[in-house]
Amino acid sequence: MAPSIVPGPTARSIAARTFHGPSAFAADPVVMVTLRADDWSGIHTELALQRLQGHFATWMRGWAPPTPSLPTLAPAHGAGLLAAHWARGLLNAVRGLIDCAGAMACPPDAVQVWVGWHEPELSLAALELALDLVGRLGRPGMPAPSPHQVERIRVLLKACRDRHPDYQSRVLMLGARSIGCPVQASPGQRHWQYGWGRHGRVFFESSPGDESARGRRMSTDKLQTNAFLRHLGLPATEQRAAQTLAEARVHAQELGWPVVVKPTDQGKGRGVSVGVDSSDRLDAAFERARAVSARP
Repeated sequence: MAPSIVPGPTARSIAARTFHGPSAFAADPVVMVTLRADDWSGIHTELALQRLQGHFATWMRGWAPPTPSLPTLAPAHGAGLLAAHWARGLLNAVRGLIDCAGAMACPPDAVQVWVGWHEPELSLAALELALDLVGRLGRPGMPAPSPHQVERIRVLLKACRDRHPDYQSRVLMLGARSIGCPVQASPGQRHWQYGWGRHGRVFFESSPGDESARGRRMSTDKLQTNAFLRHLGLPATEQRAAQTLAEARVHAQELGWPVVVKPTDQGKGRGVSVGVDSSDRLDAAFERARAVSARP
C-alpha cells in the first residue's frame, strides 16, 4: 500500500491548480500554487538558500542565481523560486524526470510557483513541503528542518518510489524527450501517455496498451521470444533451458564461459546474473533465478 502524504502544519499557499498540458508556465504538465506576497515579508531568502544547500546539496544542485539577483527580489518571489527548485530536486531523487520549475510575480500582491509532475498529488505535496521548509529555514534561529518536516520528506520519497516511473518507463521517456514528444501520466498506476490527442499512445511501463495478447505473453517468455526471433530470421543469442543444476552445468560447458543466467518467465532484470564464469558462481546464479521463477 502506498504511504499517505503527511499534511503540513501550516498552509503556505492560498490556491492550487493542476495543468495537464501546455500552459503559460511551461510546455509540460505542472502543478501551480499562488502565494500572498505579504505572508512572506519576514523571510530571508539568502539565508534559506544557504541552509537548503547545506542540508540538501544534491537536490539543490544546478541552482542558477536568478536575474535580477535573489536579494533584490521580493521575499515571496525569491522563496517561490527556492521552493520550486528544491521540490524538483526531491521529486527527481527517486526516478523522477521533471524539468520545469519556477516562480513569477503577479502584481500587485501575489506570486505563482510551479513544478512539473508525474503524479499531481506528489508534486503538489512536494511544493507545499518546500514552501514550508523555506518558510522555516529563511528565519533566524531556525537552522534545520523540523522533525515533522523530516518525516514528511521520508514519506514523500517512499511515495515517489512506489508511484514514479520505473526504469523501463524512464528509457521511453528519455527517448520521447529527445524528439520533443510530450509525456504525461494516464489513469492507472504507472500508465503513461506519449503524445497528445488522437496521435497519443498509452503505455503500461514499457508495454503499449494496444499490443496483442500473444505479444504480451511472449514478452514474458524468453524461450518463445528467442524462437520467434529466429523464425523471422533475426539474430538471437544462443541459449539453453535447464530445469536442474546439473543440466545448467552441462549447458554452461557447451556454451562456454562466461554465461548469463536468468529465469525464462520474468522481466525487469529479476533473477538475472551476468558474467557467470565458474561453476561456483553458476550454482548461486541458478538458485537466484529459480527463486523468482514460477516455473519448475
